[in-house]
Amino acid sequence: MQNTDEVKQVIETLKRNGDFDSFRKEIFDSFMNGELMKNILSECDDLVCETIQTAPLDLDAAQMRKRVKDKLDREQFTNRIADDIGRLLHQPASTSAMEARIEELSRDVLGMPKKEESTNMEVIDMGVQLIFIR
Repeated sequence: MQNTDEVKQVIETLKRNGDFDSFRKEIFDSFMNGELMKNILSECDDLVCETIQTAPLDLDAAQMRKRVKDKLDREQFTNRIADDIGRLLHQPASTSAMEARIEELSRDVLGMPKKEESTNMEVIDMGVQLIFIR
């Protein structure tokens, strides 16, 4: 799709139909309910427990929060979470539904037949070409 108006039309249709929000929610739910999140929470829990257990007894709540936050920062915990989410977003299972929806809308905007129809037409075209070759 080279025409920017057509690209804009596809994007606006995706927004209007809630496809982007649906995709975002699906990815978020997959992350929150998946093994990756369980591992992150377990690792975070271990880190916090270790930090609390090794802290001096005279720290108040604000000092303890700072100590835990500093430990998480040193371990680059939030960066690792962002990297994990990035990897999740790039998995084919995460993007295939959105890619299929974008292709469907692109074909519609360009006036092309749906993919199933296109495949069937290609088979018919191949059959017609074979007849002419013989």
